[in-house]
Amino acid sequence: MIALGMDGKELWRRPNGESWEASAEQSYAVPYAGARGTPTVDGDTACHLSDMGRVAAFEAATGKERWHVDLRRTFEAPRPKYGYCESVLLQGDRLFCCPGGKRGYLAALDRQTGRTLWTNTEIDDPIGYCSPVVAEIGDVEQLVCLSAARIFAVKPDTGKLLWQHVFGNERNNSAADALVHDGLVFASCGYGGGSVVVRPQRQADGTFTVAPVWSTKLLDNHHGGVLLLFCGAAVAVAAARIDLTPSVCPLCGGNHFPHHPPTAVVRSGGSRVADCRLGSGVVGASGA
Repeated sequence: MIALGMDGKELWRRPNGESWEASAEQSYAVPYAGARGTPTVDGDTACHLSDMGRVAAFEAATGKERWHVDLRRTFEAPRPKYGYCESVLLQGDRLFCCPGGKRGYLAALDRQTGRTLWTNTEIDDPIGYCSPVVAEIGDVEQLVCLSAARIFAVKPDTGKLLWQHVFGNERNNSAADALVHDGLVFASCGYGGGSVVVRPQRQADGTFTVAPVWSTKLLDNHHGGVLLLFCGAAVAVAAARIDLTPSVCPLCGGNHFPHHPPTAVVRSGGSRVADCRLGSGVVGASGA
């Protein structure tokens, strides 16, 4: 990790575990080496999950390491095919991460010590390269995440599974974080997975059911990440593929670039209108 001042001068740098390198069976992936998860900073704490599963907390001002945990060893996790790519989530006194191991797909650690607070072993899928997000659905706070095979949510205080919906692709590669807005959850992945919007609903007994709202194979976000756009009363999800072919997918329809030509639009109901242009002034997000 490297910290820079606002003048661009280096303040400190600290090592954090091994970097990911392609295995002997992954000759095609040799160029994929490089930085992955973005550090998470909250107050005086900076946390980072390394390519090979070393999660550590540092003093943001000095870079002094407070603690570290080897996720693969602690949670009996296999080496992810492309390394760990998520940015850990800090909330209150907890750090949330996805080891993807036999002893926990998702885990909460004490942000001050690294001690395990809880793990979820109900999900037994390959790791999805996504970061968990906090949302409130049905008046219940929850952590929403994507594994390689499903969208799911757990209780932040216990890790108990609240709901799940099967979603993924043939390569077990879901790299874009889920988006949550107004009770709807949007997920997208490449390799033929496409995109889906689901509506988890809380029942009278406190459990959740999940109903798909719409899905499409045309919008298949690979690595680019997704962006929630607020344009007046309208809400849109913008997704950019790794090849920079852009697309826009509203949760509620309309032209969300009123001063520029739209790139591609999925109106409410799931139908698509596209002119395949990148209008001047449209900002692309890498998802990093």
